[in-house]
Amino acid sequence: MSAMAVNFKIYQDGVVVRQESIVKDAIKIGRMSSSHLQIDDESVSRMHAVIEVTGMNDAHILDMDSEQGTFLNGERITKSPLNNGDMITLGQVQIEVSFSPAAVASPGVGAALPGLGQGLGMGGMAMGGAGMAHGMMDHAAAPRAAAYVDLNTVEDVTKQSVEVVAMWNHSVLQVFHYSPDTKEAEQYCVGEDFTCQFPLPLEVLNGQSKVSLMTNHPGGGATVTLLPGATGDVTMEDGSRIPLEEIIQSGQVAPAGDIPGGYAFNLPPRGRVKMDVGPWTFLVNAVPSPRKFVAPFVFDWSHQIYNGISAVLHGIFLFIIFFIPPSPEGLSLDQLDENNRFIRAMLAAAEVKQEEAPDLLKKDKKDEKQGGKGKRHKGEEGQMGKRDSRKTDNHYGIKGPKDNPNPRMARDASKEMAKTAGILSYLSASNAPTSPFGADTALGVDPENALGALMGNQVGENFGYGGLGLSGTGRGGGGTGEGTIGLGNLNTIGHGGGGGSGSGYGRGAGGLGGRRGRAPQIRSGAAMVKGSLSKEVIRRIVHRHINEVSFCYERELAKRPDLQGRVSIKFIISGTGAVQMAAVEESTLGNAAVENCIAQAVRRWTFPQPEGGGVVIVTYPFQLTTPGG
Repeated sequence: MSAMAVNFKIYQDGVVVRQESIVKDAIKIGRMSSSHLQIDDESVSRMHAVIEVTGMNDAHILDMDSEQGTFLNGERITKSPLNNGDMITLGQVQIEVSFSPAAVASPGVGAALPGLGQGLGMGGMAMGGAGMAHGMMDHAAAPRAAAYVDLNTVEDVTKQSVEVVAMWNHSVLQVFHYSPDTKEAEQYCVGEDFTCQFPLPLEVLNGQSKVSLMTNHPGGGATVTLLPGATGDVTMEDGSRIPLEEIIQSGQVAPAGDIPGGYAFNLPPRGRVKMDVGPWTFLVNAVPSPRKFVAPFVFDWSHQIYNGISAVLHGIFLFIIFFIPPSPEGLSLDQLDENNRFIRAMLAAAEVKQEEAPDLLKKDKKDEKQGGKGKRHKGEEGQMGKRDSRKTDNHYGIKGPKDNPNPRMARDASKEMAKTAGILSYLSASNAPTSPFGADTALGVDPENALGALMGNQVGENFGYGGLGLSGTGRGGGGTGEGTIGLGNLNTIGHGGGGGSGSGYGRGAGGLGGRRGRAPQIRSGAAMVKGSLSKEVIRRIVHRHINEVSFCYERELAKRPDLQGRVSIKFIISGTGAVQMAAVEESTLGNAAVENCIAQAVRRWTFPQPEGGGVVIVTYPFQLTTPGG
């Protein structure tokens, strides 16, 4: 780098509004805040021009495809040498350029100190640590030391990085930098693919959704893809500019592999490729690589104080929450939890033994036949019995042999009495029930005739209204039968709704017997065993712990009486006999609480050690059925 300062006098409407002195190899001029020489004017582009200093009194100015263009001494230029006293025109702003050694700035020119003066627009009145008014009024001020920055401390000229700038109508949209220290080739892609860095329509890329516009090679160097129909130029290392058409015709390119009609061109050292595609402009520049700086470890206590205060406050809050006693509603009073060790000890009982019922509770099964078979008689239902009898526990009777296969009623009591007992019997009241659809004579299975109730414990008279049913004041039984008595479905005579000779509804003697509760059924299916334990050993251990499965089922059955289904548990028995893993393999129960409870119970079981070691994989199904299900 040459230790030369470039001095700028900025004019607007013929009046000097600012002066600056900058020592840099590359000076960016534009409206952006990152520009070295920032000019806050709407006629100036965001990145308007760049001045490259290559030695003492040796500099060039390059136009960065600005909207208004760059003029040097009244002529529009793209790149031109810059001499002492030249006048640069950027939009409505004129800049006079002069050179001086870096150690001493020109009289009346303020020093461009880091962070001062460079970030001020045209409305700012400060420059390089001195007031703007002072700089304008006192052109003969004493020389002041200009700011000097050795670019070698921040840039490595031995390495070449690649800068890609994407613009639309002279507005910068993207800037990417690629380092030569990359281990793999890096690509800057354009197109409609979501992985592209910049979107371009398919019409511009001949239907291709993704095209690599620039490929950065490891160790330095880059390949640029010249798009079909693109215009522009290439700036060589010596500053000369060659149009893209001449580059293609000169044979310095090769066909591009990812787009038809495109060409691959190697970016020259310190060169630049400018490519215009419709309203889009792409600049690929070879620039010196920035040096890497190792930042020292700095512990910012100002931030850590807030973190410490936050940790203390959180600790106090958690301490208070921990020592708040639980509310009475939050206490668990359920002592039948399967995690309770006393409950587990009770459930892990020995194999269940069926206790034999006492003799007093054993039923006499010799008369366990169905109750009477008769169908309800037609007509309005009325209570069977005599109006003038008292209330007893007797049922009706129709005299006849006990093995009578076809018991029947008489059609009319008067005909029956006249035929069997003469006028005296006719005058007396008949004690057998009659029906207008009955036979001419009555013949039953009872030892005597009696007008009692439909059901009872023995034959005899009982209070009623002369009907053939259980209740009411009618003369019939409330059904559809003709010449029948009972509550069943057969066209005969009986004492209830069963199918035998009893007087009740079930398979036994008449009457309403006692109610007996039934427990849920836990049945095991065919187990699938892979290993050196037999199915019988597995079944015996499972049956020994069946109470635990029943407990899980009955606890949820109290909440859902209709809960039933099949649960298959898959578990692995280790070489020591302990269950390593148990999980629900398949279930039609639809209740996670029962399924998880059974799986948790299986994990506590212990089996015999498998012969020869190894593990045993078992899939064991349980069929859970509700009482009566």
